Amino acid sequence: MKRILVMSDTHGNQQLLRIPFEHGDHFTHIFHLGDDYEDLDSNPDLTENRLLTRVPGIFHPGYLDSSLPRLVKVEIDGWRFLLMHSPDDARGQKLDNIDFVLFGHTHRPGIEMREGRFWCNPGHLKRRFDRGQSASWLVIELEGDEARLSLYDIYGTLMICNTITR
Repeated sequence: MKRILVMSDTHGNQQLLRIPFEHGDHFTHIFHLGDDYEDLDSNPDLTENRLLTRVPGIFHPGYLDSSLPRLVKVEIDGWRFLLMHSPDDARGQKLDNIDFVLFGHTHRPGIEMREGRFWCNPGHLKRRFDRGQSASWLVIELEGDEARLSLYDIYGTLMICNTITR
């Protein structure tokens, strides 16, 4: 089984960044969707033995000057992901071969089916409460033809859970 931790908008909060690992540390992959993805650079104990994929946020110089890719495609066990910081970055993109569109930026967690694929926002880990939303993160578990999406709040409480089969 593959377990993917999806986080976004950590904004330098090293304390909250560590909380998902306190509620389950058997992650095989980490996706950071921007606004201070460098926060993970200060935490080699969290990234060790895990595949890390990240995209810059809208305030990152690499995002602004396009020296870093705004969109990153990842395939894990035949499941295809498109990572980005802002959902606006998906405009004009062909999504035919994508199972999950993962984005941050709004600080509003959610999972919804749109255009035949899941659009997922893990929320934020900026503060315990920001922009009217509790801090949160997403875990995606892949096992064969089944994917389970679990969205957790800062206390480790399961807020949303979806299981899909392809």
